[in-house]
Amino acid sequence: MERFLIKAAKRQPVHVFYGGAHLFKSGIFAKMGQRALALAEDIGISSAVREKLENEPIEDYRIDFEDGFGERSEAEELETAKQAGLEFARMSKDKQLPFRIGIRPKAEGRRARHTLETFLKHATASPLPASLVVTQPKIEKAEEAKRWREMLEKAEFHFHLPPLTLRHEIMVEHPTAIRGLSEIAKACENRLESAHFGCYDYLSAMWIPAPAQSLDHPYAMRARWAMQQVMAPLGIATSDGAYTQLPTGEDLAAKQAAIAGHRERVTRALTEGLYCGWDLHPGQLISRYSALYDYFHQHLPAMRQRYQAFLASQTKARVSGTQFDDAATVEGLLVFLRRGIGCGAFTEADLQ
Repeated sequence: MERFLIKAAKRQPVHVFYGGAHLFKSGIFAKMGQRALALAEDIGISSAVREKLENEPIEDYRIDFEDGFGERSEAEELETAKQAGLEFARMSKDKQLPFRIGIRPKAEGRRARHTLETFLKHATASPLPASLVVTQPKIEKAEEAKRWREMLEKAEFHFHLPPLTLRHEIMVEHPTAIRGLSEIAKACENRLESAHFGCYDYLSAMWIPAPAQSLDHPYAMRARWAMQQVMAPLGIATSDGAYTQLPTGEDLAAKQAAIAGHRERVTRALTEGLYCGWDLHPGQLISRYSALYDYFHQHLPAMRQRYQAFLASQTKARVSGTQFDDAATVEGLLVFLRRGIGCGAFTEADLQ
């Protein structure tokens, strides 16, 4: 019976939001929630989503020195890293930081090290969170993961941080990385936090032309499957790629279509076992949380009934109507129930 009880799982953010490092300022997360709420006046949202946007619009955030920052001089990058570190320390002191946060330096080792060290020099003016994610972009080989891991170890030592404070996150953007993913994960050791799928770099590397590129392209689907195959048994979260149709501009119908498209993508990702995605615009917070809550609320009554009936039968195989349940099928119920609780769609009390 113990095997089938609902146990509190480690919380996993349902999204990650990338923002250019030059935009990282105190109050940024509250402003994102406000922008989403302003758009919601035209779109319409549930009370649960409104409450989420008011109280915790962002769950995970990357201060981006890579694509979101663009090509700039190293001097400008280091000055931006300094300012981002100062803002980070101020926001940490004021308790403005989200549940999880990190930075994404550029892939090149020397520049990544200088940017990280400059950021940490100023960010550590206030206590760091228990973990700070450092995303490694454009990884292809295990040797690169090993060097990145060693960079994080040295930074922890230099700044007197507790071991494993700096968490390793990989960005899978190339077919070579997919082929060597098991070795890459091993090279990260117990520091690996999550793996993000860089869909459009990946598809470009596969020679897929821009009009055909999407998260639902067969090559993208196969890449995510390969990531899940390696990461899920290790307990490492895989994040879906970005949905690039944004709810921007003055055309309300176009904004509604972008919201609907993103909702559909989030729901499909859930069916693929991907509980985290990559958001690009505050408006996508509406579709992210709406799709997430609606999916779990829609299926909760039936899943709860099946689960409770299985426990009542003393975990023996049973048939209710046309539905057969045994230990194997109930594992899927447990995945649903634990994930629903973990993302905040419902609570353990809702299972009673």
